[in-house]
Amino acid sequence: MCWKKCKNRGLLTVILLLIIVTSGLAQQEKLAVSKYLVLKDFYTNPALFGYWGKPAFGAFYEGSLKKEDLPNNDIGLFFNQGKDKYGYALELHRSQYIYNNIISIKPGISRNFELSSDVRIGIGAAIEYTHIETQYEGFTFPDEVEPFYGFVKGTDGANIPNRSAITADFGFSLHYKNFILSAFGENIAPIVAVTEDEDVDYFDSESFAHFPPKYRTMVLYEFNLGSEFIVSPGFVLDYYHLDPEPFTTGLINIQWRNLVMMNYSYEIHGIHQIMVGGRIKDKVSLSM
Repeated sequence: MCWKKCKNRGLLTVILLLIIVTSGLAQQEKLAVSKYLVLKDFYTNPALFGYWGKPAFGAFYEGSLKKEDLPNNDIGLFFNQGKDKYGYALELHRSQYIYNNIISIKPGISRNFELSSDVRIGIGAAIEYTHIETQYEGFTFPDEVEPFYGFVKGTDGANIPNRSAITADFGFSLHYKNFILSAFGENIAPIVAVTEDEDVDYFDSESFAHFPPKYRTMVLYEFNLGSEFIVSPGFVLDYYHLDPEPFTTGLINIQWRNLVMMNYSYEIHGIHQIMVGGRIKDKVSLSM
């Protein structure tokens, strides 16, 4: 692993902090936890586009830092800006999932409604273009075993066509003082689906086989314990259209004076995640 081979581990840490997640925020947020990219809802959920009011931008990397036999990583850029009661955003992704290379572009818009001085709701929608290119040679073998008699025979391999789709995403958010509830779905409305060996299909639900919907719900509450010390427990539920069992995640975020942050999350299937971060002049946040 590069960490063990690196002689100057302090320098490597600084480089990772700068590359993995860098974001610039231009105004005071309503929730302290949103100062850091702990929850991707704040830049992915269409209902929260323009959440920071003034322009916000960032880059992030999710995945392993070492080469894996079955890669699963995601590099992204985002920009969003609020104006009056509307928010506008653009999100770019470059992902690698096992034998698929995935590129997606998502522009979107949101609208906020002030129900009272303490209650605010938001709704948003986005159009997402996704292209999947399959690296077929990554999961084929030169020979295969005949399943009944056990004969070994050569394989010519059948090419899996590249595919693209345009889908619609929708989101909802509810804010009440230090509480936030947000929910959004990706690919929940197919618009256009096309593969290299087929004609274009409009509004075809069969596109879910290649671009399955994903749903996410997040609940978070902030407790101010005084001396500018804030503790924010939260709960996240992820559900994938093709997976019958949802993914449940519990998290707790700790912040001090809006300068340093530590977040711990645990997903029910046994995945742990720890994030740490800091802010520079209350304008730029770095987290890893």
